[in-house]
Amino acid sequence: MALAVVAVACIDTTPTQYFNQGGFNSNGSSGGGGSGGAIDSNLVGTWTETIVDTVNGDPTNQQTIWAFNANGTASLTVITFDITTSAADTTIKNGTWTADGSTVTITFQAPNTGTEEFTYVINGSTLLLGQTEFVRTG
Repeated sequence: MALAVVAVACIDTTPTQYFNQGGFNSNGSSGGGGSGGAIDSNLVGTWTETIVDTVNGDPTNQQTIWAFNANGTASLTVITFDITTSAADTTIKNGTWTADGSTVTITFQAPNTGTEEFTYVINGSTLLLGQTEFVRTG
């Protein structure tokens, strides 16, 4: 079985804009699934980060996808693909989110309960979430 790996380089020509320096929706309502906090509309969308690494000697492709929805719901999907064996593992966590313009807080629902908090900066189609850079994909 042949496996093709394609690498794509994207050049962001969007002017530098740091959206989280204000302009977020702080009306106290986050819609049907939210937790009642502020929603930064600039964070709404799907953000993806992909890394290729070696795990136990096998090349592995790991894709992390954050989806921040306008109604205050969020999901984290992590897809790990072992390039050598073609085995894939997917983990999905759902929850709610709020953002205050510099920090986003995600509260996960059962069975994967817990809360994660990250600083964030949006620059065009790039999101720096904590120390990890993501690209807007939706």
